[in-house]
Amino acid sequence: MSEQQDERKGLPSASGVEGYKLCPGKFNAEKQFPVEETSDDAEIGNRIHKALETSCADGLNDDEIVTYNTCRSIRDDLVAGFAGDRSQIHFVEQRMWDKIRSFEISGKPDEVIRVVDSTAGYIGVLLVDYKTGRNQVTLAPGNLQLRALAVIASSEYGAKFVRVAIIQPWASPQVSVCDYEEPDLVKARAELIEIL
Repeated sequence: MSEQQDERKGLPSASGVEGYKLCPGKFNAEKQFPVEETSDDAEIGNRIHKALETSCADGLNDDEIVTYNTCRSIRDDLVAGFAGDRSQIHFVEQRMWDKIRSFEISGKPDEVIRVVDSTAGYIGVLLVDYKTGRNQVTLAPGNLQLRALAVIASSEYGAKFVRVAIIQPWASPQVSVCDYEEPDLVKARAELIEIL
């Protein structure tokens, strides 16, 4: 994929942070030797993600519809618990950017819900990441991709509180959350600087 086609602009992304930590040369190696993998499971995940993005399950088979409906139900409960009756602004599949020292990094959560409470001056962000496969993933508290997304979102939206959530209908637990308050975001930013 050329840099012109790459919405990441050839720069680091939150989705690669765990790999960057495990192998510091990974980012440069992938720039020289890009690998584009696809599989039947990835195609199923892409279809379900597209349906979640558009709120339209047309074209999904019966199993995919179960996954889609389960994700939406869990997501609705998460949002209600997070936002209550406060004002909400939703973003779906939108890339966020942050400049951290001399590094630029981006991330693209599946969904962002911004909550504003004008009386309390509260700005909070809920980041939702759907994992529709059947493999267990790293839960939210230890998930470096979501930690990087929390840092980027705090900068992008001026949020002092970020909740990250993984929704995975075919694993246990089906939902995993982690809250980042201002001191946690400072620590997470320092960790991200070290990794980058």
